[in-house]
Amino acid sequence: MYEITKEYHFSAAHALPSLPKDHKCHRLHGHNYVVEVCVSSERLDETGMVVDFAAITEVVEPLVSAIDHRNLNDCLSFPTTSENLAKYFYLACAHKFERGQISWVSVSETPSTKARYYE
Repeated sequence: MYEITKEYHFSAAHALPSLPKDHKCHRLHGHNYVVEVCVSSERLDETGMVVDFAAITEVVEPLVSAIDHRNLNDCLSFPTTSENLAKYFYLACAHKFERGQISWVSVSETPSTKARYYE
């Protein structure tokens, strides 16, 4: 099995209003997010690749650009936790690639935290 991973970065603000009012994440705050997209395949294509990294970027970059330096609560219709963001990116990527090629997507808000979504 072959596996490749591409990393993307964006900065954004969000709040998690469902948390208690005294929780720091209840208030508007920001992160420098890191999104990792992992693509896998049992075989390489005719060029010797799982998939061209540029093909991943064609899917992910518009998603990142749409939310970079924005308030995520204003542009997304779900609670903007790392877990939900990972699923959001995963589903967007899964629709563009062959079934099963997207192994997982992770989202980090800080260097010491990471949420991963896969099916």
